[in-house]
Amino acid sequence: MSDTDAFTIARIIAPQVEQAEASSPATHRARLSRLLDGALGFLDVNLIPNAPETYHQPWTTLYAIHARRLRAQIRRIEHGLRCFILFLATELLKSGAFRAQASSQPTPATRALPERRPYDPLVLTEADKPAARSSFTPLPVPSGPARGRSASRHAWQPLDWAEIDAGTLIKRLQALPGAFARAEAHAERLAQRLYRSEFCLSSDEAEGPLIRCLDGPFAAHQARRPFPPFFMKLENWYPPPDLLDNIPDEDRIALTELHLAGCWALSGCAEF
Repeated sequence: MSDTDAFTIARIIAPQVEQAEASSPATHRARLSRLLDGALGFLDVNLIPNAPETYHQPWTTLYAIHARRLRAQIRRIEHGLRCFILFLATELLKSGAFRAQASSQPTPATRALPERRPYDPLVLTEADKPAARSSFTPLPVPSGPARGRSASRHAWQPLDWAEIDAGTLIKRLQALPGAFARAEAHAERLAQRLYRSEFCLSSDEAEGPLIRCLDGPFAAHQARRPFPPFFMKLENWYPPPDLLDNIPDEDRIALTELHLAGCWALSGCAEF
């Protein structure tokens, strides 16, 4: 083989090797670790120390502008972690040994659909639906010039630098390293559920007509399979725009690559 032929073959093989390395689990793990380390470092730098009388207690105070940025970082990490777990689950599904193990396990028993109490117009038997509770810490709105009649009295309100309690956000961030460490276990459980076809893999499948069985063991308790909201975000090859607001270039590249890995993984689940 001449030097020219070897150089041509190297030019063909090199992009394939680089693409394989860029989509390897170790590379995605490093990208997710970068996002997580950045959020933890941002929290350490911007935490406001407690007063001397409560200095020994956990520090949970942040400025509002920093709390909003921290919440955006947490949402990016959670999205990237879900993409990484789905990517690992698809890698497991490619293994014939894992598919043989999953097929040998007994199918979980199908639960009967809950019966709805009859509605009586004279006697109200339906319980009122409880109000939805949000687990997010309410943050002040961004500061800016006031408008309307009150503009002359309150021309500017510096809400960005208001000190707020970010304990909920901090607990939410502190739970992510543990979930990241257990990513393989989460991926194994998700792969088993994907192999049993417990989820709809597209919005068209979720919104399509439900074909019911007239006989068989699942005729009485057949229901539509759930379509996780996270899968809906992966139907677009570009990450959600709200996750890319005011994001550094390195974090944007890492999040985009993780999102693409999740998109490829979801599209590949249909083959199994």
